[in-house]
Amino acid sequence: MYKQTQYDSWLIELSNYFIKEYGYQMITMSKDNTEIWMVNPLNKVNPIVMLSSLPISRFNAEAIGKHRESLAIVFKTMAEGINISVYPEKDYITEKNVVVGPLYKSNSLALSQFKNIETVLKESNNPDRALSKAVINLKRTVQQSQKKSFVKAFPVTNAISTICIVIFSIAVYLRMSGIDSTTTAVMLGAFYKRFILDAHEYWRFITAGFLHVDFVHIMMNLFALRNLGSMLEPVYGHKKFLAILLAGIIGGNAFVYIVDSGVVGLGLSGGLFALLGALLVYLIETQAIKNPKVLRQVVSILMINLFISLMPGVSMAAHIGGFQAGVFLGFVFSKRSSWSTLRKQVAVLGSIFAIAIIYIMTQKPYTTVDLALDNRVIDAWSQIGLKSYADRLLRLLF
Repeated sequence: MYKQTQYDSWLIELSNYFIKEYGYQMITMSKDNTEIWMVNPLNKVNPIVMLSSLPISRFNAEAIGKHRESLAIVFKTMAEGINISVYPEKDYITEKNVVVGPLYKSNSLALSQFKNIETVLKESNNPDRALSKAVINLKRTVQQSQKKSFVKAFPVTNAISTICIVIFSIAVYLRMSGIDSTTTAVMLGAFYKRFILDAHEYWRFITAGFLHVDFVHIMMNLFALRNLGSMLEPVYGHKKFLAILLAGIIGGNAFVYIVDSGVVGLGLSGGLFALLGALLVYLIETQAIKNPKVLRQVVSILMINLFISLMPGVSMAAHIGGFQAGVFLGFVFSKRSSWSTLRKQVAVLGSIFAIAIIYIMTQKPYTTVDLALDNRVIDAWSQIGLKSYADRLLRLLF
């Protein structure tokens, strides 16, 4: 037998092989790092592959089966595939439970499609160094694979990210020119009720979602968008995914309009919470939430975001408004046949709710006036050469 680090390095090397040679995605890794799950829906024979450093005799068939079914639901593929152990125990080998080692592979028809897999693993005189090298190689492969596939598979997520980065770059330039962050935010389309009411700039309900003036803020939001986009854009399609995101931004800012009249609001969080709401509905629809691992991840994500919502300077109203918009559209866009009546009911309820929100907004025709901020924005527009727009604001606001 070998040191555990030898098995660990083989596990990582085999993962690298499946990603690099056959286009698999690494989906999950167990807490003790003895199990890695790979998915490639385009592979009709083995769409889901489980790799393990444990001997086959220690496989939990029931747990493996449930996790395989959950992944099949989420990635819309068959729950077929093989379970590969790098531990050289050959007594429990079957057609679906196989072993791969240095210059050895099980005699399995399902495994035969992976050419030269028996040449991937090699014994090492220094397993610790081999493990470190395997991790570095896997990280490099995953980064290259993600970079290639993400651009093609998630155009909306990439487009939104690019828009946010471009606007952030403009914000950085304005701040370097001596304009303070709040003035910069209002100039670039932040939610500001005073300008919406008196200058009729209703487009701020949308533009605020693409605006960030703080580096940490934009990095956190783009990281969250990338993670949620990689899960939900393939599920809902590009148009519906964009609709959920925009509905969350508008819904979040509508709630801010009602509860907080003087705030300058910006950021993608309303749209992100809409995606969280839609994700929750999707997991319930597909029953993937019954999987203990999935349920723990969902609870963890919701708790983290609840904590973020309670932090100073963060708008709870925007998060609630975005989340409810995502939940509504998650039900409306669902495909489960038994939910046909529920979809219609939610659509009607959502329409009534939207009308009620609009009515409440019309009953709030007032706001806190910050004359100093208004004057700074007008002066800043004049300084950068847009005096006609500055004059318009001056005429409407004073």
